[in-house]
Amino acid sequence: LKPELQTEIEFGLETQILDNRAKIDFSVYSRSAKDQILSRSLDNSTGYQNTLINAGEISNKGIEAGVTVTPIRSNAVVWNLRGTFTRNVSKVVSLPEGSLEINIGGFSNLGNFAIEGKPFNLIKGQAIKRNADGVALIDAQGNYVITPDTEVIGDPNPDWLGSVMSDVTWKGVTFAFQVDYVQGGDIYASTPAVLIGRGISKELKDFDPGLPLILPGVSEKDGSVNTNVLTTAGVFFAQSIVGSNAQNTAIYDGTRVRLREVSLSYSLPTSLISKLSIRSANISLVGSNMWFRALNAPKTTKVDFDRTSFGTGNGAGFEFLGGPSARRYGVNLRLTF
Repeated sequence: LKPELQTEIEFGLETQILDNRAKIDFSVYSRSAKDQILSRSLDNSTGYQNTLINAGEISNKGIEAGVTVTPIRSNAVVWNLRGTFTRNVSKVVSLPEGSLEINIGGFSNLGNFAIEGKPFNLIKGQAIKRNADGVALIDAQGNYVITPDTEVIGDPNPDWLGSVMSDVTWKGVTFAFQVDYVQGGDIYASTPAVLIGRGISKELKDFDPGLPLILPGVSEKDGSVNTNVLTTAGVFFAQSIVGSNAQNTAIYDGTRVRLREVSLSYSLPTSLISKLSIRSANISLVGSNMWFRALNAPKTTKVDFDRTSFGTGNGAGFEFLGGPSARRYGVNLRLTF
């Protein structure tokens, strides 16, 4: 293995105006990483599951912007409002000789791939097979025909990210919060598929699973319009078995919003703490992950698209029946001597 080499060119602008009541930070960058060290799957006949390789060149280009405004600044009240915006576009420029794609996360039939000339981390899996006009093909039993090989079914890279942070201080008491927003990015989500497919999602409380169902499409054999009648419950349940059907039907738009943190803090007066030989003292109540919403997922499934089933690896955009997200509460005490 060779060491990974990163090169970057960045241009930025930082300015403060209106007596420092407004601050702007803007940068444009182009980053290239050559010989990235990635895990590559091996044929089982080798006696090993994977190996580490240098993976050619991957580029990232984007912009980062931040704005801070102080609408109120007086002896009694100070209010700061901050906003950030980030957009990154990745591309697999080249791969090692002889490789057009590399499985970098998940499985060979459902996972993340580096594909030459494409964005990094694309999701590949099996999909509903379609004819030249894009119409779904149906088999003799009335079910969708599944592509024999995997194909690109999603791109987990978000279109852009944003955050809004605010803090208001009055007589030593500070109230602050942070809201994060993610626009776009595809997610393979098992939780909605399982909860809806097995009929336990509240979205289906007034739905009759015994209704007959004809899948829209044409016969793979002769191109005629499909007329085979199936049971809704049967089709739904089949879709709930992770990985057993067309995997592109479990792809969701990952747009989401989250109340990342809320805090209430109090700085003790200097006149009180000076007697204790303490320079400053602050106590705060903090709540993290207080609320979130995946805007394009079934609401009552409570699926959290920030969670990843691949841990700290390179893979992204997969949610395999992850546990519920938890709110976290804490008390902080900071003393400066």
